[in-house]
Amino acid sequence: MLTPRHTNSVPRMLEPRKLAAQGKSIAGLIAPDNCLRLLDAVERIRSPLSVELLFYRDEQNRIRLEGKVGAEVSSVCQRCLEELNISLEADIARAVVFSDEEMRILPRELDPWMLQGEAGDIIALLEDELIVSLPIVSCHPEGECGFPSQFGPAKDDAVSEKQDNPFNILEQLKERTSETN
Repeated sequence: MLTPRHTNSVPRMLEPRKLAAQGKSIAGLIAPDNCLRLLDAVERIRSPLSVELLFYRDEQNRIRLEGKVGAEVSSVCQRCLEELNISLEADIARAVVFSDEEMRILPRELDPWMLQGEAGDIIALLEDELIVSLPIVSCHPEGECGFPSQFGPAKDDAVSEKQDNPFNILEQLKERTSETN
């Protein structure tokens, strides 16, 4: 998991234009209590979100944000319904935009972070990145789950099913009928 160089608390609201002008980087932690949307998507957030961000201006003078965010969360295994610990980590690469026009002219390879004013809610952005990085179906790895992952009967069950098949009697009657004819 990502471990920041500093254990500072990351503020909710940041001003990317000022941070990019100064080429600032931010490293720190976000308390799980500040991540209600992520908490809605998982059972429990087991560790503070760990954040490393760099703000800068690129060659086209766009405000850019790059970095990583990580957290340890617990979810429910969809096979055995037991607790499942998941280590989440997401890379952040965004271009900060302030209008729909700026967003329209942004190259396709850049994801926008749209701000309504000078400050933006960085925690909401980081939560979005972690929510998107959650597995589609949460399951323990093969062999660690308390519920068998195979579908269909086991080999022993297939043999007993053949012996206990209620249609076996019909097959026997059909064989007797064909022998007498």
